[in-house]
Amino acid sequence: MNILNEIPLFYKLLAAYCFFSVIVLYGLMVSYIAVMNLKRVYDKGLLTPFMMRVNYPVIVVGIVLDILANWLIFTVLFLEWPCEYMVTHRLKRHKYTGKGFRHKFALWWEKHIDPFEDVPDGHI
Repeated sequence: MNILNEIPLFYKLLAAYCFFSVIVLYGLMVSYIAVMNLKRVYDKGLLTPFMMRVNYPVIVVGIVLDILANWLIFTVLFLEWPCEYMVTHRLKRHKYTGKGFRHKFALWWEKHIDPFEDVPDGHI
């Protein structure tokens, strides 16, 4: 007898959602670091047109992961429907106008996950 047949569908879907969330958040973090470093090089004027074209897929993947994370993961974490398309905009809104656990989570995210302090006005 197969053990997977005994597990209720709810738990299978919950496990799949958790696995999907980990993969999307990891991809989001990797693409975030890559895009922020591209921005840093671009701001210094060192990014050649060829390197910009080579890195367009990284930017597109980062945007797609950002939108997926905001709509599918952060909707559950914040217990609200998104008003924005991207995670950064939602975190900024909760950082400046949020209350309770949403405000605290936005501040935690900025402190522990957003290491780019050299970005003007901060990222979040």
